[in-house]
Amino acid sequence: MNRRGTGVIFCLIAALLYIAHYITTAIYLSNMSSWDAHMFKEGLKYTGSSLDILSVIFLVAGLVYLFWAEGNDLWGANENNKEKEQIENGDN
Repeated sequence: MNRRGTGVIFCLIAALLYIAHYITTAIYLSNMSSWDAHMFKEGLKYTGSSLDILSVIFLVAGLVYLFWAEGNDLWGANENNKEKEQIENGDN
């Protein structure tokens, strides 16, 4: 798998972890007869922040991989063009 694919998978995992925090809170609060925005915010605090922290870590790792892949394509393309020009000019 290339860096671009790895970066996309890391970003996907980050999104799933972020969503999982909200789904966990909704399941936790599903036994209550009624809720409001304040109660849901308190439920988010109660379920913890570990999923949010992990999602940020995976998002940063995914973005690093994506920028690394794009950067290599840009810099690698310039080096290939220089090599082609040297070959065409006979400057080995």
